[in-house]
Amino acid sequence: MKLRRALSLAAEVFVLFLFVRLLFSPQTAAQTIKNALVFCAQTLVPSLFVFIVLADRMAGMRLTALAAQKTGCGFMLWLLGSLCGVPVGAVLANGLYRSGAVNKRRAEYLIAFTNNAGVSFLLGYVGAGLFGNIYAGAKLTVCQLVSTAATAVLLKFIMFGKARPSPRDRKRFREPPSPPRSAALPAANRPWYSSITGAAYSMLAICACAVFFSAVSQVTVALFGLSGAGEALLRSALEFSSGCACAANLPYKTAFVLCAFACGQTGLSVAVQVRAVTGGALSMRPYLAGKAINCAIFMLLAFFIG
Repeated sequence: MKLRRALSLAAEVFVLFLFVRLLFSPQTAAQTIKNALVFCAQTLVPSLFVFIVLADRMAGMRLTALAAQKTGCGFMLWLLGSLCGVPVGAVLANGLYRSGAVNKRRAEYLIAFTNNAGVSFLLGYVGAGLFGNIYAGAKLTVCQLVSTAATAVLLKFIMFGKARPSPRDRKRFREPPSPPRSAALPAANRPWYSSITGAAYSMLAICACAVFFSAVSQVTVALFGLSGAGEALLRSALEFSSGCACAANLPYKTAFVLCAFACGQTGLSVAVQVRAVTGGALSMRPYLAGKAINCAIFMLLAFFIG
């Protein structure tokens, strides 16, 4: 409890510092926000918006619910989360939970390894754009697929144990599905415009997080006078795309591993997005544990492959 209060007090002090710092240096925030808005318009929106709409439809499909009940949905969400990028995995997992297709514990497990940097981001933005070599993006993609798959296996053992639960145990520990709500109706029973407008709201929230944390990272970097790898690490911890852009200015091997760090843990910005998508209904502890495991494996693979 004392630690939580101390962290809360530190966060409040930092917020006050940010306000005063930007109040007397508005040009710093203005330029950073301009750059972040350009990134949102050129990279985030084109690579995410359509996928979020389609993910919302898929989350409520009867076939999706049937697959989740009969065979599990981990592979499907892992694949879509890797192909489409964050926070599609959270959108799908939350949709399955709200529709009653999976219980709370299972949904928390799913969000822990399905919210990843999209393939188009790794190949196009990081590989071709930052490194000038799409092959570098392809190697990062392979590293991410392996690391997230390994994370899913490890977390499954940690959260559910090695042995498959007996029917009695499954009945004992099964949680009742969420009560039906109009917002949680299957997508098949809702008009398309609800998915589109919902995706627009999610996209606005994603861009807002990216812009805000880009500004915060700029002020924090200036405060501590960081540069090089230290700056890339701090930016990555707050907003992973700006961390990748900063890391790309370093020697190739270092840049490659730091990009793996950025994409492996995806930063505080994505954690806030996932929290917003789930509406606070799901615990973030499995998500944070999954990101820590994934980041460690991702960086290790990048060190040997890069």
